Amino acid sequence: MNNNVRLTSVPSEGMEIR
Repeated sequence: MNNNVRLTSVPSEGMEIR
């Protein structure tokens, strides 16, 4: 999910991307 990586600033996604 490339989109998820761009939402690192949005923790509301539910997925913790470090």
